[in-house]
Amino acid sequence: MKIHPAWRALSVAAVAFALASAWRLLGERQEAASRRDFVRQMLDAGQLRVADFQATRLAHDFDELDWIGRLRETTAALVAANTLIQQRRASEARARLEPLAAAADAPAAAHFLLGRALIQLGETAAGEAEKARARELAPDAPLFRQGPDR
Repeated sequence: MKIHPAWRALSVAAVAFALASAWRLLGERQEAASRRDFVRQMLDAGQLRVADFQATRLAHDFDELDWIGRLRETTAALVAANTLIQQRRASEARARLEPLAAAADAPAAAHFLLGRALIQLGETAAGEAEKARARELAPDAPLFRQGPDR
């Protein structure tokens, strides 16, 4: 029995469409992961507002992925905590940062900011320990380097 050329063309088109859709989904996931890594690099570099902006864009572009909402909440909390530290409201910043720093995948910036808040509250040893933890997590990050002025 011979297959009509129209049916053969339709089946080839269906297979091509399925392959193209699979490649598109794979590409979107790779792009989302790449952009997540960029956000984490910005956090490690101390560019909290840039990281927050990029996380917002990422959440807008890929809202169906579960981890993106958590990343967006983390960057927003870090920006808010940094503002509180600058305003000398360290106890409020500490309350926002402790749950973030307790997470297993906490960014180094959360530990660093928690250390700054603890130091403002007079808990110097605990603050320095948190800042050291940040340096362990991101040893090459310029924000966490120890130098003569840090």
